Amino acid sequence: MTYTTATLGKQNAADTAALIIKLAEFQQMDRAEPHVPALAYDLSFKGKLHGIGAFNTGKVLEGICLTYPMYNSNRTKWSFYLLDLYVNESARDCGVAKKLIQALAVKSIEEAEEAKCGYENIYLEVLDWNKNAILFYEHIGGKITARTEKNGHIWLEMKIPTRNLI
Repeated sequence: MTYTTATLGKQNAADTAALIIKLAEFQQMDRAEPHVPALAYDLSFKGKLHGIGAFNTGKVLEGICLTYPMYNSNRTKWSFYLLDLYVNESARDCGVAKKLIQALAVKSIEEAEEAKCGYENIYLEVLDWNKNAILFYEHIGGKITARTEKNGHIWLEMKIPTRNLI
């Protein structure tokens, strides 16, 4: 199957919310209850939440990459914080996650050119038991920068230089 990526907008809010719920179940977290109208607003409002989706040939949303920009005043550089990356089980091991991350890197370059500044890193947190995700992030250049405990779960903080992704 072939997958394409595209920017998510308010028209994708309900499908995005469904994948957020699946992600929470996969992570064994409390039940997620995304508010679809608020998600639609956030996806359509430039500068807040950036969403990239992976669609199969039938135009079905199979994966999501949700990020927001963050500013490092010490380095006067922008980065992205990767809030959620999720791919439906049926679309795993097909390169979908890599396509989503690469689309984010392309977006970072486009926004850097527009703003005349650089988006140099992607920051994220991953549960320590999610070995497949950790290996994926390390494979694309990610490095573990810290370990934290939140609500009884161990999270690994990671940093991926965007230059590694294009």
